[in-house]
Amino acid sequence: MASTSPATSLLVVLVFLVGLGFAGACGGGSPASPAYMPGGATEDAAAAADASIAIDASDPTDGAPFAGCGTSPASGTIPADVLAVMSARCQTCHQMPPLNNAPFPLLSYQDVHSLYGGTIPKYQEMHYLIQPDGSPHMPYGNAPQLTADQFTTLDDWLVVCAPPGE
Repeated sequence: MASTSPATSLLVVLVFLVGLGFAGACGGGSPASPAYMPGGATEDAAAAADASIAIDASDPTDGAPFAGCGTSPASGTIPADVLAVMSARCQTCHQMPPLNNAPFPLLSYQDVHSLYGGTIPKYQEMHYLIQPDGSPHMPYGNAPQLTADQFTTLDDWLVVCAPPGE
């Protein structure tokens, strides 16, 4: 009989609980959960950090889309169209204080550009999590999902390093 890792067992339990409706609109299985790895990383992705493994530029979890981003500006504003999407779909949980187990607020330009887990800017993590196969997918649970236009507005901004608005 094959053994499963504690992280895999926890993930199975979380999926089961979500299926039963125990998770709220954006709670449970959040980036704060023990099985979560920034960037949608998995054990396989951790192995990709080995220098002997080539980076696949088509894989959004390997950082390639953000290779040219550099350091974030010290200040700025979120563009109005992006802020409208975030207000409707992100800030219902990612507010101050955060609700439904959201791990942090996403209210300001500085929030979006601060580091997640000390590793990558939150805007990069946002990009990974709003993808159809993002894990955990955001908006989470039974929260209203991004429309195609909202997804395009938000993701187009994120993949160009989330520049400040005018």
